[in-house]
Amino acid sequence: MFSAITNFGSMIKKMHQIGGKVKEMNEKCREIRAIGTAGAGLVKIEVNGLYEILDCTIDPAVFSQGDAELLEDLFITAMSEAMDQAREKHSEMMQSLTGNLEIPELDGLKDLIAKITDDDADDA
Repeated sequence: MFSAITNFGSMIKKMHQIGGKVKEMNEKCREIRAIGTAGAGLVKIEVNGLYEILDCTIDPAVFSQGDAELLEDLFITAMSEAMDQAREKHSEMMQSLTGNLEIPELDGLKDLIAKITDDDADDA
């Protein structure tokens, strides 16, 4: 019984260590920048490696055309390009951190670890 408790304690300690690494990786992802453009630069979207939108620039010429559908298409195209670039940069960063090991997306685990580490910070 005590062995199980010791193993559980060891597992919790490792989870905290992993949580620290996840926080470090999240900070590095936050620094990644990717820009998508559409319509020869009429629409520009900037995102970070956490897929957060940082900036959106729309040339006023798009508004003067009065074509909402065109603006929607340009926005979607620019956003898709920015997200594709962010995913690629994120993947490259993760491969460099993991020594090119093939690791599947662990978003659910990452969220769980973030919650654990946030709860510990709240308890302190």
